[in-house]
Amino acid sequence: MTDPTLFEIHVETFSVNAGMYYCGRRIETKDHVYGPEIRSHFLMVLVEKGCATLYREDGNISFGSHDMLVMFPGEKIYYEAQTDWSIKWVGVDGDCVEVLLASLGVTRKNPVFRPMEYEAAARILDTLCDMGYDNSLLAQCRFQALLCQLFATLLSRTPPRAPDPVCSALEIIHRNYGNELNIKELADSLFLDSAYFSRLFKRQTGSSPKQYLLKIRMERARELLVTTDHPVKEIAATVGYHDALYFSRLFYQAEGVSPSKYRAASP
Repeated sequence: MTDPTLFEIHVETFSVNAGMYYCGRRIETKDHVYGPEIRSHFLMVLVEKGCATLYREDGNISFGSHDMLVMFPGEKIYYEAQTDWSIKWVGVDGDCVEVLLASLGVTRKNPVFRPMEYEAAARILDTLCDMGYDNSLLAQCRFQALLCQLFATLLSRTPPRAPDPVCSALEIIHRNYGNELNIKELADSLFLDSAYFSRLFKRQTGSSPKQYLLKIRMERARELLVTTDHPVKEIAATVGYHDALYFSRLFYQAEGVSPSKYRAASP
């Protein structure tokens, strides 16, 4: 009788030694702001709904629904949601995490990407959250398996990122509130009809583009009035108004006092 041939297959394996710190969900939160904060581990945030601006010294980044933001250890993170905000997150650490993220093109300079398998990733995060705290060996094995499954899902090919037009508009407004901004030209730059753009913007932010621009300008004006001794005329120009009287009238309508009285009343 002939001995059977033995086949040996040697496979180089990659050790996925990631561990989970915590996970959670945030649903329909209004006026959400995160940070500035520095984490000692990775925090992966999957956006279910909303638009936000990540503020960075090298340039702000807008991100929103179905994007994932990755916060790296030791990096200062500060972002502000511009609409109602629904997210899921998981805090992880391990020698393999940065390598896995790099394979997705996610780096400290490029911390936002869009998973192709968004729904699958969201389900895994929901399962992690639903498990609750359990320090048993069985639970730890399940947590580890789900983390591996999450990374496997994220490692599926990712499509080119197509920004939400409202997120793009928010980014333009935040970068250019000190310049003349025409809503029609803003809509044209996004290849949208201005009436449709205004409806879409209001549906996602609760404000018209004009109201939102005014809000951002007044917020910046209040900050400058309190933290600097610049003349009101200069502050008006800084926030996009070259007519100081018109600016003062708008400020009074928004705050109930003139810019000078607002400054005088500030501690």
